[in-house]
Amino acid sequence: MRQLRKLIILAILILVLMGCIKEGGWQKSFDNSSNVGWHKTTLDSSNTQNPTEKIAVLKEIMRVEPLSKIFYVQYIEYQMGDNFLGPSDYRFYAKFVVEQRDIIK
Repeated sequence: MRQLRKLIILAILILVLMGCIKEGGWQKSFDNSSNVGWHKTTLDSSNTQNPTEKIAVLKEIMRVEPLSKIFYVQYIEYQMGDNFLGPSDYRFYAKFVVEQRDIIK
């Protein structure tokens, strides 16, 4: 009887915790420091095929006009945490190509 009670409590606890998990693209990630965490992709340039739209989004994120013309851009942003049971951290990575003579600026 005691084991059955423990089993029922464990089953209820698991169901309650499953209800706390939000659905929608959460993936397990490993970073360079060997920490394991859960992340969700919030912004991804691979969803857009139009290069001018990608550049416009990057300029909006940077909130400043770049010193030279951007030819190509890739970016991705990860959300670590869900702001549900604690804070979230965001990681944004961007790669863009400019003319070589403008790199010194």
